[in-house]
Amino acid sequence: MGEWGVKWFIYRHEVVAGGRSSDSEDQKKKEKRCWEGTSIFLQTQQETVVELSVVKSKVTGSHEPVRAVVAEDVILPCHLEPPFDVTTLRVDWIFNEELTVHVYRSQRDDPDSQHKKFKHRTSLFHDELHKGNISLKLTNVSETDAGNYTCYVPRLKSRGSAILIVDPVKKKNKIIEQPDPTVSSSTDSTRLSSGLVAGIVILCLIGLVCLAAGFILCKRQSMCPAQNTRQSDRQNPEKGQDRLDGSPLQHRVQRRQRGQHRQHQQH
Repeated sequence: MGEWGVKWFIYRHEVVAGGRSSDSEDQKKKEKRCWEGTSIFLQTQQETVVELSVVKSKVTGSHEPVRAVVAEDVILPCHLEPPFDVTTLRVDWIFNEELTVHVYRSQRDDPDSQHKKFKHRTSLFHDELHKGNISLKLTNVSETDAGNYTCYVPRLKSRGSAILIVDPVKKKNKIIEQPDPTVSSSTDSTRLSSGLVAGIVILCLIGLVCLAAGFILCKRQSMCPAQNTRQSDRQNPEKGQDRLDGSPLQHRVQRRQRGQHRQHQQH
């Protein structure tokens, strides 16, 4: 019963008990009618039932792993479903259930609560907090950042999670892979062997060409004096005859003729 109900209840008690209320009988009647009206209002108010339906928001993270590249920035998605204004609430981000990544409370970020690993590297989207967006932006990602991230709203006793996978450094949209020393050495030796074989084959071909050229040149040089002699004999028959007389063939012919002459003398 409210304040006015208590007041009029006391007044009615005084009237029934004959207590002192007012000297005028008309005044008593007027106040009694006012009390009766108030009594009806209070009775009606007590019988009124108001039902309110409240839907509790739930924190939802990322259902799929989030991929990032070393030295780049990444956004870990997390929001409230249905949307709920968390501007005045506390929001925590935790790494692998032990390290504090980011804390938002008293309508501002709290860098003193952060682990040193994440100092000056995290932020929330403050303009989206009233829509229930509590996603975390992580800058300058390193390979040690890979793991499980949890977003938590203590007032709602609800949390979500996102798994971060960090890939090696990319260059022109291609992942740079470290070369295998074993493969590199074997490749170098193969290239060296191929080059050596090719060099030997080229040298052999050059040698064969030189030998063939030398042989042809020598043959031409040996044939040139005889051709020159025959040409000279055609031009000067006397010199040719003299050369023939002094040749070994002429000596043999002369010896044969002397032998035949001796046989005729003996007969």
